[in-house]
Amino acid sequence: MALYTVVEFVLPGSVIAGWVALAAAAAVLNLLNDWHVGRALLSRWAFMLYAVYWLMAAGYVLIGLSLLGAPVMPSAGLHLLTVGAMGVSILGVLCIAGRTHAGHELDLRPWVLVAAAGLVTAALTRAASGLPGMPVLGLQAVSVAAWVLGYGLAARYLGTVFVGPRPDSGTGCEEVLD
Repeated sequence: MALYTVVEFVLPGSVIAGWVALAAAAAVLNLLNDWHVGRALLSRWAFMLYAVYWLMAAGYVLIGLSLLGAPVMPSAGLHLLTVGAMGVSILGVLCIAGRTHAGHELDLRPWVLVAAAGLVTAALTRAASGLPGMPVLGLQAVSVAAWVLGYGLAARYLGTVFVGPRPDSGTGCEEVLD
């Protein structure tokens, strides 16, 4: 990923950057080998973070294909990296570390999965709008609505956690006190 960033900076839009982007995708997919641990992967927290790697790999694949001449807009891959991978990973950090450091237990309500699915949908539909023959404005509208849904739910359910008092009488960012 770092090599792709350097090559894209030095040789923007080059075929070399395209091949390095595909290599970055292969490297990210290789990291997924460590994730195949059976049923534990199906927990909402692990699966959300697992999805981040898939979105990263797909983003680098689309960027690489675009730079190698495939009829794909480079923005399709960039949106999978930003809206998808970064968006879902930030949501994961807010839901896991944010709640824990605010003195709250993990939230097991369905809104977390709906929010994560909204962000993945936003990324996929936004990326799809960069493919040939796709209804760009419609897909972008769906992407916006899905993104607002995902982060709207996060704001609704995490906002009070972050601005309210800790339920365990702790101070600062320490973990949940027993």
